[in-house]
Amino acid sequence: MRKHQVIAAILLAGFTAAGAKADVWPQNVNGVTNMKHIAISLNGSNVVATANLDESPLDLINFGESHFSPANVLDTKAYNDQYGWIYEGFDVPAAGDAIWIEVESQSFGLETYEGAMRPMKASHSYDPIFSTDGSADIWRFDRMMTHNWYAVTDPGEYSATYNIYVGDELSGEENLSFNPTSVTLTWTYVPEPASALLLSIGAIIGLRRRNSTARTNR
Repeated sequence: MRKHQVIAAILLAGFTAAGAKADVWPQNVNGVTNMKHIAISLNGSNVVATANLDESPLDLINFGESHFSPANVLDTKAYNDQYGWIYEGFDVPAAGDAIWIEVESQSFGLETYEGAMRPMKASHSYDPIFSTDGSADIWRFDRMMTHNWYAVTDPGEYSATYNIYVGDELSGEENLSFNPTSVTLTWTYVPEPASALLLSIGAIIGLRRRNSTARTNR
């Protein structure tokens, strides 16, 4: 076995062993108390969003763990759950209306899965939202603190811009009596050095195999 193949095998074995532990619930990235809230409220006919965006972009982390179902949608991915939607103030939509959040634009490869209150991970649905896996691009925010799961596979910088509006509680059709608002959230995924090395070695091995095949077929 060639040297680069030996190194790849050793690294792969290490990652397999690390991820082979019993299923777990996803981790609260940077601790359960380190939250970044987007506070939504109504000020007359205006929808208001006040975002805690210090320390942005937030880190997406791949812990290499296997997760209980339905959280296994996060397996093999880097994720973050620090951003949370909360509701502030006493003014609420009238009966028949609700607060809706619509994804206006987002980076290619960014996935979102529905959460709930941050420590209660076993009660989260982990359903795909915000266009993930063909889901709707709008999501009804029921004014309960909700920390969704944002996940990616590939390293890079990611962002998503959301339109926040009042709309029909069933259809999501916008109530034009209210002025919507928007907010942009950002993340970054920089793999740990060992992960990056493994990816690089895998790419090199794949390239050499393709070159060898090409020479054989000449």
